[in-house]
Amino acid sequence: MSSAQELFVTGGYRKTTMGAIADRAGVGVATVFRRFKSKEGVLAALSRRDIERILAGAAAAIAPPPSDPARGILKLLSAVLEMHSTPSTRIHGQTRIWLLVPTGHREIDQVVTSSDSRLQAMIVELLAHYRRVGRFQKNIDLHDAAIIIFGVFYHHYLRIALHRHVRTAEVEIDLARQIPLLFKTWTSQFPRVRKNDT
Repeated sequence: MSSAQELFVTGGYRKTTMGAIADRAGVGVATVFRRFKSKEGVLAALSRRDIERILAGAAAAIAPPPSDPARGILKLLSAVLEMHSTPSTRIHGQTRIWLLVPTGHREIDQVVTSSDSRLQAMIVELLAHYRRVGRFQKNIDLHDAAIIIFGVFYHHYLRIALHRHVRTAEVEIDLARQIPLLFKTWTSQFPRVRKNDT
């Protein structure tokens, strides 16, 4: 896979052929097709490897979770933002995989939707922890809260993906300001807002 990664990064995704990948790896092109089926399959494998590493790092970042729920979510999201420093995000000519936009290739789309679902599941699991220790309101649906958090995160994730001048540190500052705003109404120390109070 490292041979394909080098070619994708230096020459671009579109210009790289399966034959070139095989030549760089020192194997026959049939061997590459047997293992990956297509160039999209090679990209999916590279991306899956990077995602696994990032999600493992994110899990480690919140073990054990900080006592403050907003801080715990921020640590998780900050670790996931490291995705923008992985080799597969530096591949020229193929950015859709990192924008959660369907590519039309089943294996690549599966990588994208799986990573999205796994991050949301990690957020739900972290919120469930805070509920168990009395730091998150019982009347708030965890999946709804996770979708809201993911929405805020994804807005900033796109900023980095689409605008090369935007730096991760800049996004982390914005997240550190915005995520705690959500928890001002979600933590158990605050009373529930009734409909007729709004």
